[in-house]
Amino acid sequence: MFGCIRFDNVDYCLVPSEKVPAFNGQDYRPGLPIGSRVREVGSTRCFVDELGVDVTDAVPIEEADIWAPSQFLVTVEGFEPYPLRPSLLARLPGPAVDELIRNIKINWKSAGDGSATVQLLWGGLLRERRYQVIELSVGVGIWPRKPLRNWKQYFLIFGSGTKSLVDQDTKPFGEMSSGEAFEPVVFSLPDSGDLAPGETSVIYARKAAMVRTRHVPRLLCFRSTGETEPSHGFVPILRNSAGEFALSKPSPGLSRSAFGQLALPEDPNEEKDQRLFIAVDFGTTNTAVAIARNERTKGDLLQFTDQSIGLNLTAPKLDPTSLSFLRYGFFPMNKKPSNPLSTLLVQFESSAVPFEGLRSLPLRCIPGDTLSAQFARSWPSQQFLKQEFKWEPGQTGESLRVAFIETLGRMVGWELRNNPLYSNRRKVDVTFTCPLSFSTAQRISLDHTKKAFEEALSACGLETTSQHLPVSESLANLYLVRSHPKGLDKALPENRKVVIDIGGGSVDISVFSEKVGGAGQKVVMFLDSLYIGGKDLAEKLLAGRLGALSTQTLRETTQALFEQPIEGGPKDSAWWGQTVQQLLVLRMNEPGGLERLAHSLETNDVAKGTLADLLVLLTIVTVYAIRMAALGGTFEEAVEKDGREVTVRHDIPEAKEIRVWFAGLGSNLFGLCPTVARFNTRRKTVEHVLRIALDKVLSTDAKVFYEWDAIEGKLSVCKGALLVPARETGLELSTIFWADVARTQDAISWSDRYRKTAFRSLDDNDRRSLKMDEFRKCVEASVEAVATTLGLSPTKEVTSLLDSLERAYVDKADMIARGEPDAPSHPLRGATDALKEELGGLMQ
Repeated sequence: MFGCIRFDNVDYCLVPSEKVPAFNGQDYRPGLPIGSRVREVGSTRCFVDELGVDVTDAVPIEEADIWAPSQFLVTVEGFEPYPLRPSLLARLPGPAVDELIRNIKINWKSAGDGSATVQLLWGGLLRERRYQVIELSVGVGIWPRKPLRNWKQYFLIFGSGTKSLVDQDTKPFGEMSSGEAFEPVVFSLPDSGDLAPGETSVIYARKAAMVRTRHVPRLLCFRSTGETEPSHGFVPILRNSAGEFALSKPSPGLSRSAFGQLALPEDPNEEKDQRLFIAVDFGTTNTAVAIARNERTKGDLLQFTDQSIGLNLTAPKLDPTSLSFLRYGFFPMNKKPSNPLSTLLVQFESSAVPFEGLRSLPLRCIPGDTLSAQFARSWPSQQFLKQEFKWEPGQTGESLRVAFIETLGRMVGWELRNNPLYSNRRKVDVTFTCPLSFSTAQRISLDHTKKAFEEALSACGLETTSQHLPVSESLANLYLVRSHPKGLDKALPENRKVVIDIGGGSVDISVFSEKVGGAGQKVVMFLDSLYIGGKDLAEKLLAGRLGALSTQTLRETTQALFEQPIEGGPKDSAWWGQTVQQLLVLRMNEPGGLERLAHSLETNDVAKGTLADLLVLLTIVTVYAIRMAALGGTFEEAVEKDGREVTVRHDIPEAKEIRVWFAGLGSNLFGLCPTVARFNTRRKTVEHVLRIALDKVLSTDAKVFYEWDAIEGKLSVCKGALLVPARETGLELSTIFWADVARTQDAISWSDRYRKTAFRSLDDNDRRSLKMDEFRKCVEASVEAVATTLGLSPTKEVTSLLDSLERAYVDKADMIARGEPDAPSHPLRGATDALKEELGGLMQ
């Protein structure tokens, strides 16, 4: 029928806005004069024409409801805009909209003045309009790359699309010469069929914008600032042959519209009763994720694929990452994320407001590719780069932790939904690891972080469960070593296994013995944690030396160390610590970068003493862990005797053999040990230093062996956590007491088990008389061993240093005794804090 299009046996009749000249005002449909005013009666399929005749077998569509009402069509450069109202999709079925778009011709390139003549053919009736076209030179990215069933959030990013525009400081969403300002709007079509506009946030001084939709995005529009609905036409968002999103553009193999094909692909056969097991090691410097398909089995590193990065809808000419902060700030666009992933955030601007329910977008995001040295130097001074928020107290630190982890959760959720190994399972059991050195307040904050991760997975269409409380990193390492082939050799009660996990912020220690008691089982002797980590090289040891230099000397020194100078910057230890930390991480991640960094440090007069300071610190934690492992003790075993359960106590002898396993990326810092002519390698130098120090602190002649390369660095904790039974979380310290108090009725000594309540029973005189004789020995022996091996001398009296550590120890003991909420798990936190402050510049 002329002037009508028919779908599913329904006629949709166009009612033109004015008489059609070609028909001289005659009816183009009997009973319905051209220009008649439609009056609804009861339903959309019943109306009365001007002659009073009821029409019940057609749906009237007034022309004014079709065309975009503005004089402008606004689009992304190079993409054809369709001058239709988005609301039309609520009036017409999808196939009808596809038919309209196929029958639209837009002549907008030949005029040369930005004008466009648009012709629409509706059931043989030709209608024409004229518009001005405004093309915005913005790149458009989207994440995730394709729609999935039950996926609840999609994100689009818009930014200046070329480097020249960035160099001109173009603000695509600022006011134009015409006085207009436009911002993007993205519509989705949920199952209800009603158009749903996404949330838009214009950010970074109107240079960029982000949009979130809660359903599959279908239309890209631009609206004038202040408008509630867009009036400038739209560009359809399609799916290509690979199922990925694409913008509508005439090209081979890609239709201009696909509103008649809204159904998402079927999911694979779901294993409803099967779960996946995820463990997250949320670290100070790096964060790792491990996955297993079966409970208490050794997991694998979760691999991020190229499909996990954002998709550039405007490639190749326009690229949203031309604006550098979008390259670093959005879901990765240029390089797939690594695992472990650097624990960093980029904060765009303080005025940006996150989307409802999100702590990350658009305010904060994980950097998407390797940070350049220029980035690392300049952004901390502007407070854009956020790091080490794992330990930051208060609401600010918690917001940063949640922001990081919810973004990580979305990326993990994408991999679980798309990797064929996992995509048929929807239930996920989540475990987080936790340093034993965390205070109660930090553990509560970690619970909030874990909840944010689980909520992010839920938004990805996954069902989260959690059988575990947080697993201590010390216990996770212990379980991983037990599963290692070398962890099974020489299983005797007098032999010890020691795991020293040196992370960015803490050293986690586990000690166990084997074949003790009638059951011949493995026995956890000690679990411990020190607030010492790899970041202390930058923050405490090196940054202090650099920050005290004159401008010229600083420039020369940083040029030598980092192959480029650090220009100026505040004389603030936090700024120096963060900046130097980033440069160190960059150097260490380069092939051969660690060795080059070691050479740069030891050949520079200002910095060479830093390597010796670092070696002292690493030696102290290693010697302390081995000293603990050498101790004997007792083990209580529940056995059945005469039909009832009794407790049998077994003695554990002092160690005769101690095998040390190093874990954590911080263990690589041993590779910065200064060279000594009489040793072949830096590692041989380290072992010599350890041997000298251990001779002074061990009370037995136990043999010590080192497994330097047996554990997979950062992955040891998250892989080990998958092996820990739900009932055994090990969040309490299981360690020696660290102290000596002779005055109390129940005297406290080095070999006693740690009991926090014991501090609360001490009077003031007892606390003031607290000693750390064994820890003092570890520090003193380590300083002497490094000085002797390297031919150096301490710049201060070691006795004075030790006394300051002991005073700090007593201060923390007082906090524990008073029950203060920020009190550490153990008073040695005071001594290790003081140690890092005193150690910088010690060796010369």
